[in-house]
Amino acid sequence: MRSVRWAYGLAMGMLFAGLAAPATAQVAPLTCQANAGVAPTVGVEGYTELLGDFLVVCTGGTPTASGSAVPAVDITLSLNTNLTSQELAVAPGGVRFNEALLLVDEPSSQLNPGTVILNCGQTGAPDTGLSGLGVCSIVSTGNPVQTYGGTTGHPNVFQGRVGTTVSPAQLNAVTFLNVPFDPPGDGIRTLRITNLRANAALLGVSTGESLTQVIANVSVSGSTVPIGNPQQTVAYVVAGMLSSVTGAGTTTPSITLSEGFSYAFKAKNVSFAVGDNDGTPGNATYNTGLSQWVYNSGTYYPADDAQNVPGVIYFSETGFEWLNNTTNAPPLVNPPPGYGTAPVPNVGDPLASAHTGIANAGSANAGMRVAIQFQNIARGATVTVPEVVYLYQQGCTVSCTPTGVMVLTNAHPFGGGAFSASSATTLNALNNAAVYEVLYAQPFSLEYATVNATVSSSGAAGPITETVSFAPFYSNTLAGEPSLVLPVPRFVTTP
Repeated sequence: MRSVRWAYGLAMGMLFAGLAAPATAQVAPLTCQANAGVAPTVGVEGYTELLGDFLVVCTGGTPTASGSAVPAVDITLSLNTNLTSQELAVAPGGVRFNEALLLVDEPSSQLNPGTVILNCGQTGAPDTGLSGLGVCSIVSTGNPVQTYGGTTGHPNVFQGRVGTTVSPAQLNAVTFLNVPFDPPGDGIRTLRITNLRANAALLGVSTGESLTQVIANVSVSGSTVPIGNPQQTVAYVVAGMLSSVTGAGTTTPSITLSEGFSYAFKAKNVSFAVGDNDGTPGNATYNTGLSQWVYNSGTYYPADDAQNVPGVIYFSETGFEWLNNTTNAPPLVNPPPGYGTAPVPNVGDPLASAHTGIANAGSANAGMRVAIQFQNIARGATVTVPEVVYLYQQGCTVSCTPTGVMVLTNAHPFGGGAFSASSATTLNALNNAAVYEVLYAQPFSLEYATVNATVSSSGAAGPITETVSFAPFYSNTLAGEPSLVLPVPRFVTTP
């Protein structure tokens, strides 16, 4: 009887094993989930405010068979305001390529340091096929982990273009056209959209208890790629700067500039903290005890370093950028201490393409600038301003240690132009604007700066008034749209 029971149990076990085998062989359906993480705060004065990255994480699905072309999809992201990522090139047919980038599977990141970056259009991933510029095909190896591995024929960075496939002139959208999408099977596939800039001024400042939000929505066409929660908040909009004047109408007015939120005052690039590859130092020193960079009294203007580690927040006006491996190579330790938990090997090639301008993706023309215009300077009168103005933590008024610095620059009347330190501290009726650029600011502190001016009594007639705004500033609507020629960042004229 015992042997009969054993045989019966064995038979039943084999039956259940047979029933279970097909279930384990089945592939889970493809599912994708959108996520924008913790949305940053941006200034309502900005036309080109840098947003947080938008992520889509996918699992399941059947990977493309070995030797077959990976199916292509169109991925479009739209905002509830104009998407003002800088235009980089206008290709034949009027295609407007911009700086927005789609990174697949976190190449050269702290999570995936062994995978090099290879953009579509770079050597090893030519975009000269029948589908046109900015489009690359990928032939599957049968292993979805290798599909975007950065090896020849397997690019993992794709460039955006203004608008949608149906409406190329749509100003609130960016589309990544014909991107090969390989389901990850039992792995994970991550799509990161970076270098998104928005016209925050068009949305207006927050009122009451409800913060104005920049909303992004992602959609995929050309294949069945379901995305859960495709609509995400990618920024909150508040006033970036508050200004006040003491001693108005006197010969010694003081203009105080206060951040509306921490990191509203930003330098051009991470190099302004850590220094560049040509030997120009940065304006901060890393404090191991505080685990952060601390202003070191410098007023240097270094060249850009590559900001090319996905997911790292650099607290600068520059986005995801990799211009070259010489002057603008990555920092020696990449990312620098304080910007990430682990260094990434400096391997791979910078962004490059012969046709789409991708090499300049993420670049900014300057750090945040402030323009102070002195109105009603009488003929013969002058206003003198300082060359260097220090930043301090808000709330500190006595024996304060500077946390950052802004420097007077020779600028256009609207605050634009390349930086050059200015010693022209004397203003008059014909040259009445002082423009300062931030060369370092502490991203985790609310800061303020005070510009102490001196008005000559000679020829003075009537009170002088001050108008303060971020710079460069514009009053025309074109400044709030994606542009091939206007600088980044740029702002509205806000008294």
